[in-house]
Amino acid sequence: MVAAPPAGAEDPVCSPGVCGFFSPSGAVNCEMNVQRGAGIADSAYCTWTDHVTAHSAILRPDGTLAVCVNPAAAADSACQSDPPLGQPALAAGDSAVLGPFRCVAQGAGISCTTAPSGRGFVISAAGVVPIG
Repeated sequence: MVAAPPAGAEDPVCSPGVCGFFSPSGAVNCEMNVQRGAGIADSAYCTWTDHVTAHSAILRPDGTLAVCVNPAAAADSACQSDPPLGQPALAAGDSAVLGPFRCVAQGAGISCTTAPSGRGFVISAAGVVPIG
């Protein structure tokens, strides 16, 4: 069995296999998973909701991006998820790194990319914008 890549030295929010955090505004929550366990695919996943609308993005290591948009979010929206309790917020400009994924906090959102392709997304109240 191959060990999970180490969390980036600069980010205190990651542990081997998983990393979770909020945007500085608290409106976006994200989770990165790398070699976490059976049935959990490697990904960077972020969701934004104002409890009226919701959107989310899932980035895979190969740069594949899946976007979900729900203009009228419901309690059972596939675009929403409940973040873990006690998850920290990144300050604007701070980053979290796990395996090939790097997410950077922006004032109102988060950008996430995967190496080596550089593909990814920016998520905020404005929606999900692909990178690369």
